[in-house]
Amino acid sequence: MAEEPEILSVHLEKKLPGIFSGGREVSPNMDAYFETEENVFFIESKYTETVKNNQYLSYQLPQAYWKQTDVYKNSKGKDTFQPIIERYRNNNLVMDSFLEFIKCVSKEAAKEKEPSWFDAKQETCHLIGIVFYAIIHHPTKPIHFYNVAANYKEDAFANWFRDKSEEMIRALLKAHFVETQFDYKLFSTRDFFIQNGFLDKTAFQSHNTVRELISDPVLYDLSENPIL
Repeated sequence: MAEEPEILSVHLEKKLPGIFSGGREVSPNMDAYFETEENVFFIESKYTETVKNNQYLSYQLPQAYWKQTDVYKNSKGKDTFQPIIERYRNNNLVMDSFLEFIKCVSKEAAKEKEPSWFDAKQETCHLIGIVFYAIIHHPTKPIHFYNVAANYKEDAFANWFRDKSEEMIRALLKAHFVETQFDYKLFSTRDFFIQNGFLDKTAFQSHNTVRELISDPVLYDLSENPIL
């Protein structure tokens, strides 16, 4: 059996380089980051809450990311001055690519009626962080971005977002001469743990949130044979 590659670095809640707003860096936090001898992994898990993606621009993604006027509202609703090119670290290509991407995402997200495990606002910020991470550090190892939640198989919007963003990120890395590969995958929590050998295929599964599960008296009761 081949040896597992050595893990060189592990970070939880890793801060990524982000945009600037009001003179300070807005750093997106990634749930987990680890690097082996051969690969770099970014992992974001969404299992305790759902979001309404049709509020992508109206309430979720701060104006600093997309408002093209020099004055915009910060996350606290306060007027802030900073040209958008400065917010995007004076990188025209990254700025133009994400402004177009955000425009497309907003149009698709507006069609979403039901709450989703997939958080388009959060993943937009993470993608910006990954791009600037790669531009700054120029990694040569393949970069893998894994989004893990309860269930993505039937989430057409999440899958569209993945395909759209993967294409954009690969183009940006190539344009900045970052000699690496990038892939973006959506996993159900169950499939992710099964694939990595941490869970048996017959293990209990549910599409409910953790809060819903632990408050379910049928699952968590005082009987002799509770399900969990």
